[in-house]
Amino acid sequence: MKPFFKLFFIAFCLPILANAQGNIIGTVYDETSGEPLIGVNIIIDGTVQGMVTDLDGRYKISNVKAGTYTLVFSYISYVTQKVEDVVVMDKQNTEISLNLKEEAQVLEQIVISARKINNTENALLSLQKTAPAISDGISSQQIQKIGSSNAAQSMSFTTGASVVDGKYVYMRGLGDRYSNTQLNGSNIPSNDPYRNSFQLDIIPSFMIDNIVSQKAFTPDQPGNFTGGNVNIKTKEYPESFYAKLTLTTGFNNQSSFNKDFLSHEGGKTDWLGYADATREIPAFMQTAEVQSLLSGKYDAAARFNDNLAYTADQAVRALNNSMTPFQKSTSLNHSISFSTGNNVAIGKLPLGYNFGIRYSKNYAYDDRAQNNAYEPAVGGEDLPILQHFDNIRSVETPQVGALADINLKITPNNQISFNALYNHITEKNTEYLIGQNLGSATASEYTESRVMQFTERSFLFTQLRGKHIAAAKSARPVSIEWAANTVFLSQDEPDTRFFANKLSMDENGVKSNYRLDVNEISRPAHFFRYLNDFKHEEKIDVSLPIDVQEKYKLKIGLNYSDKQRDFSETQWGYDRYDVPASQGGSLSYNNNAEQYFGENNIGIVTDTTINDKNLHILGVYTRFDTKPEYSYEGNESMFAAYAMATLALSKRLEIIAGARFEKNDIFIAPSLVDYWNIAGQKIDNAEINATNILPAVNLKYSLSDKANLRAAFTQTIAKPNMREMAPFLSFDFIGGGFRYLGNPFLNFSTITNYDLRLETFPQAGELIALSVFYKHFDQPIVRQFSTISNPTEISWYNLDEGELYGAELEFRKNLGILGSFLDNFSINTNFSYIVSKLPVPEDEFAILQSIDPTAKNYRPFQGQSPFLFNFMLDYRSAKTGIQSNLNLNIFGKRLYVVGATGLPDVYEKPFPSLNYNVSKSFKGKFDVSFTIQNILNRYNQTVQTYREKDFLVSSSYPGRTFKLAFTFNLE
Repeated sequence: MKPFFKLFFIAFCLPILANAQGNIIGTVYDETSGEPLIGVNIIIDGTVQGMVTDLDGRYKISNVKAGTYTLVFSYISYVTQKVEDVVVMDKQNTEISLNLKEEAQVLEQIVISARKINNTENALLSLQKTAPAISDGISSQQIQKIGSSNAAQSMSFTTGASVVDGKYVYMRGLGDRYSNTQLNGSNIPSNDPYRNSFQLDIIPSFMIDNIVSQKAFTPDQPGNFTGGNVNIKTKEYPESFYAKLTLTTGFNNQSSFNKDFLSHEGGKTDWLGYADATREIPAFMQTAEVQSLLSGKYDAAARFNDNLAYTADQAVRALNNSMTPFQKSTSLNHSISFSTGNNVAIGKLPLGYNFGIRYSKNYAYDDRAQNNAYEPAVGGEDLPILQHFDNIRSVETPQVGALADINLKITPNNQISFNALYNHITEKNTEYLIGQNLGSATASEYTESRVMQFTERSFLFTQLRGKHIAAAKSARPVSIEWAANTVFLSQDEPDTRFFANKLSMDENGVKSNYRLDVNEISRPAHFFRYLNDFKHEEKIDVSLPIDVQEKYKLKIGLNYSDKQRDFSETQWGYDRYDVPASQGGSLSYNNNAEQYFGENNIGIVTDTTINDKNLHILGVYTRFDTKPEYSYEGNESMFAAYAMATLALSKRLEIIAGARFEKNDIFIAPSLVDYWNIAGQKIDNAEINATNILPAVNLKYSLSDKANLRAAFTQTIAKPNMREMAPFLSFDFIGGGFRYLGNPFLNFSTITNYDLRLETFPQAGELIALSVFYKHFDQPIVRQFSTISNPTEISWYNLDEGELYGAELEFRKNLGILGSFLDNFSINTNFSYIVSKLPVPEDEFAILQSIDPTAKNYRPFQGQSPFLFNFMLDYRSAKTGIQSNLNLNIFGKRLYVVGATGLPDVYEKPFPSLNYNVSKSFKGKFDVSFTIQNILNRYNQTVQTYREKDFLVSSSYPGRTFKLAFTFNLE
């Protein structure tokens, strides 16, 4: 590296001591409890060089000369362990993390080889083995192996997890309502008004240290998870200086170097993913005076009203009137990231820090997508088709992210940390659809539709947390952990544009007779949607021993959170004054959008004087079509207190039991009107005030040092979100044209959970686990059509009950047992089988059965797959620096959406995702990796099955992607 680059990074990352030695680092845990051990002595055998573990159980022996050593781990009342064959290399960290056993009646010493424990995933499996409840996880090393770019992709390889829409994690087949997401132990809310869980694709993988999914509830966790509580832990305390620059490029066989890629006119900062002022509503159009003036069909009144005519002219010209997509050429997918960190001293206080920034831009293109709709069958073997549309879709996805993490050890037993995480991801979506509505009066005609959408999602998380160990002579120390965090979330859709028209097409594909018909299609329009959430949360946990031997421990804590939401939707539609162009009016649409929305065809197109009065003829004009009840404000608060005890009844049996008290309050009200008026009923607000006591009993029986039998009985809750409770109608412009009506009378669901798990850890880095589970739901919340007579209106309801049960199998094993030539190979696979049942309402079932006698009176949970399967074959060679893996992820046919009345439900078909990743490290100075995603070039399909025959509802083709990444270690 050139000298001036070295000087730059040295100045940026604080001074570094140049030396040719290496470091030995690691963490030491109690094998029984899984807790980090404080004050363990680690000595290099035959020397005086060593270190003592800190309050996190971590240690670092610095400036060790290159060579092979033996480490001695000793601690009062624990068996001393010697680790042989510890290899230290120049300017590299050698990680040795292990568990210490408590002394038996006869003292003994254990001697093991470092080659057997030097596995980068050991620490995570060690935590999983000793955790108080059933859990699964994925480490940053495994994330790197499978080539995941974000947290959502990483979670798809976790046992019992499936990823829906590339963002939402469903645990054990349950929808996102039944999962909770945390960042460093603090809850983070969803920034999608129609979803309950956080969108995990917003967190890039380079920021992640590990992801742990807890399957069974314990009172120190939030009560609103049933499938799993996903805790994402960001990178924290580096052991030495590092600085990495990663450059990634990707080629997709459908989107890269595509000259037909669709896009639309936007702002100068679209490439960064940030909307500029050109996408905002002009300031004067945000005033109540102008909005009132330009409401309704005012064109006739504007003829003799100067103020109205001039205001209308100014408004329509102030909007972006580019209403059709254009084609452009694309480049390769690309990203750049830089991260740095170090462990330095501020005076005598150790300080660790990590900083990271990242920018990426990806393209997706699909010109083979389809969208179909069907009518109920009236005899026969087929569903009559109602609508058929072909869809060309182009999406640009720029993303910006940054991470800052600072950890200060005030004393060996007191640590304070600050963490900040920012991410901004945007989807610039441009679509063109053409097809027929065969159920309309003009079935022979075609409809063209264009969508131009810019959706920004921002996430800013700040957290201050502390950990303190209070010394005690008679027992192990009391631990106090606290955290305070704030979360700013937003999902903005500035200036989403829709434009549709009718046309005729002959048998040769020649188009003619273009027209706008507001009786059959929506008029052209601009939509502006803004959602902003601000949440703060505070928590404190205190762990203390009850007896001297610490066989009995108590953990108590408090937790409070408050979330404020502001959601608004504004619509400005287009209309046209019905005066022929020959009489001074505007031109009709004739397949020329530039002309139709052009400067000479909008606003005032003709000015004249009659009887000394000004006469204004409007052409295409805009009007304020916003419904004030579509904007709402909400508040959601939660207070919780819990107590849980860990009881070691014997050396093998441990019980973790307790209860959590939770008080949840949700309040939503329209922000621009006094009340909602739904079907003549006035509703001032929607409100829930719920108090729950949630018990939990987790048992762990150690069958041996390498095997556990676990059982759990718990109760949890599930909440409706604010949008589901807000009783106003909103239109889903892209998702099929359905209208969504909130239900202010929704209640919480209560779930009773039973879990049983057998897990074994044959060797370091290996796991074999079998789990079975059963869940009973009281008042589960479902999404379905609101009435039989209205198959386009969807709402949310509480059903009486439901159930879910299943089994999971996880297997991680080194293949060296088959022969030494396979020492570098391992497999990691998991399989889940899940069954769920929700009753179909009786009136709906009667209709279904009259059409199809084989119809069942129950359906699964939405998004629930009957099976999930993950497989990874991994190769790793320390000698050559090569890592390689082939991984497969597949889910079973899962419920996508409940079918309209008299129609089968819509299911998403299995999508087998086969991927390959290989990387090579060049002496720690330079890494290169190559990834192929979707090797099989599979596509997504949703179908309705009638009389054992599939009818296509939608399809999309993501294509095959090849990625090449270069990482430079700039030390």
